[in-house]
Amino acid sequence: MDQSEVDKDYFTSYFDVNVHEVMLKDTARTIAYRNSIELNPSDFKDKIVLDVGAGTGILSLFAAKHGASKVYAVEASEMATYTRLIVEHNLMDGIIEVIHGKIEEVEIPEKVDIIISEWMGFYLFHESMFGSVIFARDKFLKSDGKMYPSTATIYAAPISMDSFYKEKFIFWEDVYGFDFSALVGPALLSQVSQPKILDVTKEQMIAKPQIVKEIDCKTVTAADVKEFSTKLKFTIDADLGVLHGFCLWFDVSFKGANKTVVLSTAPDQPKTHWQQTVICFQEIFSLAKEAQIECQVSFAEAPANNRRYNLTLEMGGNDLSDADEDYEMQHP
Repeated sequence: MDQSEVDKDYFTSYFDVNVHEVMLKDTARTIAYRNSIELNPSDFKDKIVLDVGAGTGILSLFAAKHGASKVYAVEASEMATYTRLIVEHNLMDGIIEVIHGKIEEVEIPEKVDIIISEWMGFYLFHESMFGSVIFARDKFLKSDGKMYPSTATIYAAPISMDSFYKEKFIFWEDVYGFDFSALVGPALLSQVSQPKILDVTKEQMIAKPQIVKEIDCKTVTAADVKEFSTKLKFTIDADLGVLHGFCLWFDVSFKGANKTVVLSTAPDQPKTHWQQTVICFQEIFSLAKEAQIECQVSFAEAPANNRRYNLTLEMGGNDLSDADEDYEMQHP
């Protein structure tokens, strides 16, 4: 599939009111954006704002409500037609200009003071919309302009998933009184073949999380996030840690003139539609408290589709046999 087809499929998926309903009903997400604007009025009062990937226009509406003099709401999908109607129905068409097109292909007549965008995907970079935000920053943002979000961080932690493994694998050992254990292998393979998007609780983490990647949205380049790798070391802090896999999540911060607002997708924070990204292992490891495990996490854009990432997890350490897991994160 060539890149034009990849992009077409991606933007078509966002011409779906159900997708936008899920995002708007994600109160942790939407309120974090609203708070970042409300609590930092000087960042928006009489300022020119660019909303990249505006969707239904909710971020543009927040910005206009709190004093922006002009908002350019750029949306590549056919949702732009409805975004215009929403803007008109809320009497904001004198401030918000909806532009239908890819940010890489549209023209904006002036430099902007602030770029706001909800570009994050699963494990932060899934769907690779961030490249479009970087493009917009480099072309349209004033030298002293601001980025909302301002920074982003990916975290990883080893986890125990007893209930998940019982539900998915132990189930086959007794199916209405019959032994279906021959299907445990195929069932396991289906679960470990690619990462899962699940809700993980803080109780499932068996070691303190570590940082995989930190980015400054004002200075990061496309090359910085195209491919990267990080070595991590964990100390098991559970009395007996049963290691089934790892989970990944992210947070972003809005560093305003008055307040910093953080949107976190961590297991110990309110649930979001991003949930957590879980990498399951084929083998289960039992680890004593204080055991040491090492891990190298690598991200690389998939060659055939730059809206997907290949995730590689290489494991080792004194208390764990070496193991490698490679995954390609498919678009749902």
